[in-house]
Amino acid sequence: MASSGTNEPTELLKDGKYKVKVGETFASVAEKFEVTVQDIKSWNNLRGNKIVPGQNLLIKKEDNFVNAKLAHNAEKSVKKSQQRAASRTAYYVVKKGDTLSQIADKNGVSVSRLKSDNDLNGSRIKPGMKLKVSKK
Repeated sequence: MASSGTNEPTELLKDGKYKVKVGETFASVAEKFEVTVQDIKSWNNLRGNKIVPGQNLLIKKEDNFVNAKLAHNAEKSVKKSQQRAASRTAYYVVKKGDTLSQIADKNGVSVSRLKSDNDLNGSRIKPGMKLKVSKK
């Protein structure tokens, strides 16, 4: 899952602890490791229903199945992230007479997004320039 809490690969630390990511709940962590919420609470002597990003949780299921599942999930997550990034980014080669507004309209993005993605300060573009166009 991504560093913002989405799609960042799950990581089981060497000492059997898992670091909680932004947006995760007891239920989502339990599902990742195919254990119960009650197991996680018991292993960590927790009573409440909240976990916080950065918190380390002891996961006592250290068999090969869990490690293989983590490796598989991490690999799948990385591939999905790469596919999504590739499908959302395209390039446009500026032609004579093009304006940022026209290019933005053609590609369904705002002029400010186009400028931001290409580190442009003004609106000046030249034929032959290759602009990155991020799709939504």
